[in-house]
Amino acid sequence: MKDQILFLFNHLLFVLVMVFIYQFWLDRKERTFEQKRMMHIIFSTICVIFCMSFTVTLTDEFIVDLRQIPMLIAALYGGVYAAIPLAIITVGYRFIIGGAGIVGAVSMGISIIIISLIFSKRYLTWSIRKKVIWSMLLALYASSLVLTVYIVLSAGIELLTNGLPEKNIIYIFGVFIIFHVAGTGIATYAFEKINSFINMKQRIIQTEKIELISHLAASISHEVRNPLTVSRGFMQLLLEDSLKDKKNEYASIAINELDRAERIITDYLTFAKPIEERQEIFDVRQECLHVIEVIRPLANMNAVEVTTHLTEAYTEGSRQSFQQCLLNITKNGIEAIEDGGALHIELLANNKHITLLVRDTGKGMTEEQMKRLGEPYFTTKGAKGTGLGMMVSYGIIHSMNGSIKVTSELGKGTCFEITLPRKNENEQE
Repeated sequence: MKDQILFLFNHLLFVLVMVFIYQFWLDRKERTFEQKRMMHIIFSTICVIFCMSFTVTLTDEFIVDLRQIPMLIAALYGGVYAAIPLAIITVGYRFIIGGAGIVGAVSMGISIIIISLIFSKRYLTWSIRKKVIWSMLLALYASSLVLTVYIVLSAGIELLTNGLPEKNIIYIFGVFIIFHVAGTGIATYAFEKINSFINMKQRIIQTEKIELISHLAASISHEVRNPLTVSRGFMQLLLEDSLKDKKNEYASIAINELDRAERIITDYLTFAKPIEERQEIFDVRQECLHVIEVIRPLANMNAVEVTTHLTEAYTEGSRQSFQQCLLNITKNGIEAIEDGGALHIELLANNKHITLLVRDTGKGMTEEQMKRLGEPYFTTKGAKGTGLGMMVSYGIIHSMNGSIKVTSELGKGTCFEITLPRKNENEQE
């Protein structure tokens, strides 16, 4: 009897595996209602045929399987449109196998269709607990029906049990009913739990999409504010009579920054259909000098002295993205300095790598703050910052196959160490 019970466990395990596979298929992409129903029938048919092909002999006259479990699941979740084809397939396969069990198969098929007509629509609206309880009650009814049919066909309990002791009869019938009732409950619970996880995943994805819109709006505001701030600074300088000889230069820089703001807005507007940024080999030193000119008015307004030590070196990537990254880091450095200070930019190079150091004498950061740099919405500026600028900067450097290392000490300042692969000026892909 132990071997037979183990075999029934294998039947139940196979049914559960098919439940997992069906739900995995369902989770791969969006499915139509017709596709779900068709696959429900297919998976249930596979389970039924497997159970009927590998039956379990409890006595010489009592041969059973767990086909009722997938048939009940199909009837309750797929409705009458799933129950009818499955009942026809079950009866047809029973005809092929042969034997006296054809009457039991027909009665089971009719019962499944009736159950689907009565329960399927309301069943889908119930809670998980109620579904499990009712599925087990229906399994009790189905297994009892099968026993009744077998007893009637065997012309009495004596022929069916073949003279077994009464306690053995109770044990055998009990095993049969318990496996069907418990197995149906377990399969229903597994089906519902996996389905709830899939629904939760879809809700999380939907929430993330909504959050993405919020992040996108905040990021646009943050990225566009930089060139607008620079343009405003140069326009203020244009109002000073003592700087008449540099008005054309300042006006040109302000216009360039406004153009950059326009490009940023264009990039975000085409976010839904991004295009690959132009990759080129460029002189990092020249880009550093350009960024220094851009941030100089902001540095002057904050009494920050900008010093440099730059070596000529080339790398590969998007020139515009690199400018944006360096502008974010240097601007953060200037804003971290209170009551005047210094910002030093140093560019070093060896045969394989470029190292760009950006040091400020600002307020510095704690160890915990440094670990969280680059996370969306994490900022040390309070209400004045969003943290998106550093997130963008980290992403740009990583896209260029580089890395960022940060060292900082409270009250003394912060150093950003950017490492990038070095390229030759005339090197081509």
